[in-house]
Amino acid sequence: MTPERKVKAAITKVLKDMKGKGVPLWWCTPIGSPFGGSGVPDLLICLQGRFIAVEVKAPGRLRETTALQREQISAIWAARGEAWVIDDISQF
Repeated sequence: MTPERKVKAAITKVLKDMKGKGVPLWWCTPIGSPFGGSGVPDLLICLQGRFIAVEVKAPGRLRETTALQREQISAIWAARGEAWVIDDISQF
């Protein structure tokens, strides 16, 4: 398992635990394809009515977003959602 995948797995565990405790929560992991948008964050979450997008990076690579990822993150903030780049589960 890649370092980035380990962070994603830890986040998914937290989300499953929250859902199991009855927290109103939905999430998905978009799959990249020619039909989807480029640069879409790794996790899309709706938590108690708040839209949150999370771009996950391997530890130590927090600042290594692409121009397309930065563009998508800015667009999410402009639409009044939240978008975060994290490289460690403690940031989630």
